[in-house]
Amino acid sequence: MADHLSLAIFITFGLLVLPTLSLGQAQPQPPLPLSTIYQFPQNLVGHSWLGNVATRPSGHLLITTIDSPDVYQLDPNAPEPTPQVVSRFPNANGTVCITETRPDSFAVITGDVGRTSQEFAPNSGGLWNLTFSGRDAAPSASFVASLSPEIRLINGVAALPSNPTTVLGSDSFTGAIWALDTVSGNQVLVSSSESLSPSPPVNATDSSKLGVNGLKVVKVEGCTWLYFSNTAKGILARMEIEEMTGVPAGKPEVLTRAPGAQLGVGFDDFALQTADDGTVLQAWLADSRGNSVSVWKAGHDGEPAQIVDGNAKTSEIAEPEAAAFGRTAKDKEVLYVVSTGGEGNRLAGERVGGQVLAIDTSGFGE
Repeated sequence: MADHLSLAIFITFGLLVLPTLSLGQAQPQPPLPLSTIYQFPQNLVGHSWLGNVATRPSGHLLITTIDSPDVYQLDPNAPEPTPQVVSRFPNANGTVCITETRPDSFAVITGDVGRTSQEFAPNSGGLWNLTFSGRDAAPSASFVASLSPEIRLINGVAALPSNPTTVLGSDSFTGAIWALDTVSGNQVLVSSSESLSPSPPVNATDSSKLGVNGLKVVKVEGCTWLYFSNTAKGILARMEIEEMTGVPAGKPEVLTRAPGAQLGVGFDDFALQTADDGTVLQAWLADSRGNSVSVWKAGHDGEPAQIVDGNAKTSEIAEPEAAAFGRTAKDKEVLYVVSTGGEGNRLAGERVGGQVLAIDTSGFGE
């Protein structure tokens, strides 16, 4: 911003208040203002391991749940934000990830996800479309296809900007990226490489070693770039891809590493901030192994990401899984983060219930 910076989000009884800083004040420094929009009850069986989040054009959040076959909707700007189930999917025990393919239409990955193995039960993965016909209308869900039996877990999805009804999906266990056609159901393995693979090799009971995880695709000056995280390697990287198919058109380049990546685990999913022309300015990364959110700034390639909120010793951010920015004038600089609430047992058994959190990023990095 040229003239002023937004200050913290203050949430009192669910009300978001966004005051502003006066001219001349320094830009905010970590930790950034952090607030809880909603937290699921700790003792709720199912419905609390939040896996992924997408933002509707209306500003509503769509949230997937690993431990229930539901997609929730939550209005973060409501006086008392409360999630509501907007779709329940058959033949699955979880909804894994979600991404927008067309305005207010979303691809959803479902399946029977093992609580220990964290991979699909055989022949249980599914690809669906979830479409809204209006701001307050109930969505319609349509089944597209069963996922290939070669796929062990689609953990992240992102649409191709030039071919948005095709989404790329990351199989974290095999270190592969698939192109999934949300119209025909066709599925093509487009990439499998060392940069995508878990390391050391993963087995069915070693859920802490996941390879390629979060995906985002941007198009800048005629080039299409796939940004991806690799949890086992603790990296955020990018590579150029073919705009219509997602097939690699260049070699991967590592942009940043997770703080503490020497431990062998790091980033989960992430959100990108871009300029009007699509140029990536910053990446905001959920680190479920470090109970924190970090940021990488363009131009700082090779440097460790900077932690902006949370730490491994607290449950303030209890195993964050994914993040997305708001899409209204009021919250376009608010980063919404969803967490497992400790369901992954990386908090030494401590569980606090799945969280929907808000981080005010306004002015940071300017």
